[in-house]
Amino acid sequence: MDISRLIKFNYRNPPTSNIPRTSAVRSAYDAFIKTDGPDKFKLFLETKLGESKFYFCKNNFPYNIEEPIKHSCLWYKGTTDEQEIVDFLNENNINYVTFFENPLHLKSVKDVNHLHVFHY
Repeated sequence: MDISRLIKFNYRNPPTSNIPRTSAVRSAYDAFIKTDGPDKFKLFLETKLGESKFYFCKNNFPYNIEEPIKHSCLWYKGTTDEQEIVDFLNENNINYVTFFENPLHLKSVKDVNHLHVFHY
């Protein structure tokens, strides 16, 4: 996906269907979903979040986005809003293009809130 299509999505306008992954990433993602991967990853995230509100990391199964854009996730506890996310990204010098939270039906880890962040 090129940047012109990607920026159509944002915090207030997330995608309503899956964004494609490469076939290799898709295969790895499907294998992860079929195992206890989401449950193990949830425990890992809860540890990483600890007392922090946010945990930012590279997406293990990134969407097929044209370089030089990178795809990461911002995991968070509780609730958040758009301004709090912008503040976090800016404070951490993350030069983002856009970010959004997938609707529940598109989430693989449903029990931990997270946003998809596309950045340089």
